[in-house]
Amino acid sequence: MKTKQTRKVPMRKCVVSQQMFPKKELVRIVKNKENEIFIDPTGRQNGRGAYIGLEPELAKEAKNKRTFDKAFEMKVSDEFYDELYNYIVHQKARKELL
Repeated sequence: MKTKQTRKVPMRKCVVSQQMFPKKELVRIVKNKENEIFIDPTGRQNGRGAYIGLEPELAKEAKNKRTFDKAFEMKVSDEFYDELYNYIVHQKARKELL
């Protein structure tokens, strides 16, 4: 008799709250070799990645504390933080519909 193995859930740390979450509950932000910073919905883009939880409050806190400026050691535009906030609000709304 075979028992079904439970798969290990990949965990990642949110750079804002410093808490561990399942990877699927986070958004990956990437800095590539050209020093471009962007949202990576697939989680597979090349570059240095940092994760943030799917909570609008975390996106606001990241902007206030300039979290990604520190994580990527470069200046990140306010427009990026605003785009991230809108993306998280949208993703959270989508998740609640399912």
